[in-house]
Amino acid sequence: MKSCVGIIGLGSMGASLARNLARHGYRVSVYNRTFEKAEEFVKEFPDDGFVLCETLEDLASSLPSPRVIMSVITAGEPTKAALRDLSKFLAPGDLVVDCANSFYKDSMELGKEMEEKGILFADCGVSGGKMGALLGPSMMFGGSEKAWELCGGAILAACAKAKGGEPCAARLGPVGSGHFVKMVHNGIEYAIMGAIDEIYDIFRREGFSAQDCARIFKKWDEGALHGYLTEITAKVLEHRDPKTGKAFVDQLKDEVRMNGTGTWTVLSALELGSCAPSVGEAVFERIFSSEPALRRGFAPSPAPEVSVDSSEAMQALYLSSAIIYAQGFDVLRAASGRYGWDLDFAEIARIWEEGCIIRSDFLPKICEAFKKDPALPSLLSSPVFEKIEEENLQALRRVVSKAVLGGVACFVLESSLSYFDDFSRPLPVNLLAAQRDYFGAHGYERADEPGFFHTEWEEDGREVKRQ
Repeated sequence: MKSCVGIIGLGSMGASLARNLARHGYRVSVYNRTFEKAEEFVKEFPDDGFVLCETLEDLASSLPSPRVIMSVITAGEPTKAALRDLSKFLAPGDLVVDCANSFYKDSMELGKEMEEKGILFADCGVSGGKMGALLGPSMMFGGSEKAWELCGGAILAACAKAKGGEPCAARLGPVGSGHFVKMVHNGIEYAIMGAIDEIYDIFRREGFSAQDCARIFKKWDEGALHGYLTEITAKVLEHRDPKTGKAFVDQLKDEVRMNGTGTWTVLSALELGSCAPSVGEAVFERIFSSEPALRRGFAPSPAPEVSVDSSEAMQALYLSSAIIYAQGFDVLRAASGRYGWDLDFAEIARIWEEGCIIRSDFLPKICEAFKKDPALPSLLSSPVFEKIEEENLQALRRVVSKAVLGGVACFVLESSLSYFDDFSRPLPVNLLAAQRDYFGAHGYERADEPGFFHTEWEEDGREVKRQ
């Protein structure tokens, strides 16, 4: 029997992770706030050797020193409260790993609190959903090298494995970095799903059935767009509702909830001065979907015809996805610089190749691009992605244009295109700089002379050099 690990929280993710570790030979002590749930779990899997713990003190007592305990409970205040209570029963040198979808600043805060008590703390993003946690997720670890020494073996055993057998898990940096990378992963996920949904919407407006769409996405998944999200899209679209026998997706409301990680990505990008408009639009669209009363208050407008070639739609989705990945890595770069994390972007792409929700054939390309040039200013400037842009840009333009003329909203696809276009030509903010200077005397920089200037707009129009 290998060394012992404790698990707090036996929801779908915690229960799956506990079973995963047990399958790899770890003796796992389990605790759940509702003890009956923990009892039922242990009874359901009697051969896995779980150690049932009724209290946090029991959990701590069941583990040898230095203790390694993973928390997989609801992020935010529940996690903070549980781990603060747990710390009362831990000793210096013990390790607590938060494996929930926690906000990275909360993790940094908890890390400082635990450090003051001599307790090691780490944050670990876990992607792959319930089945990923059971069979092998992608795991993004943030913590000290000492913390990684204590639990890295368990994480490397439990995580997904790439085609070459490489584990899809790694220590990425100090506390906070693991949850930040997972947060950006989720932001990318929001945006790619948004782009997929918009292409689907175009097809439905053309008169395609859900089954027609399923066949298209299934074909795309067998080609360049191969990835988990494309794969499950085809499966969802071909699924029949057991109650009505009709397409399952047609029985669902056009409303969706979100757990907040996409919003965190957008807010963090703004705070860091990084640009991720496709993620932002995907978040706004989900927010808008949650206001049915507002949307139903408008009379439906006449729907113009829309007709998009499926091969062009595939190219549009392909390039939009590439641009979305580029935006995500831009946000990662900004955080790495701000916090001194020195993130390895090639390594992040590598551990996303299997197990996680955004795994796709893009990831090896991203890994290759950053291996060739770790200081790459943007994925869009790498030779691999320049070729993708060259081959697919006009298709994206045509699809967005046809969708807009056909009255189909395509926030994510359109923002991806605009983001790319901003790279290739001067921005109109020279006018903005002059406007700001006019009403607020904020100053501006000239293109033909160094320094910072202000014009006395409402006086004699004289230009003054400030510095």
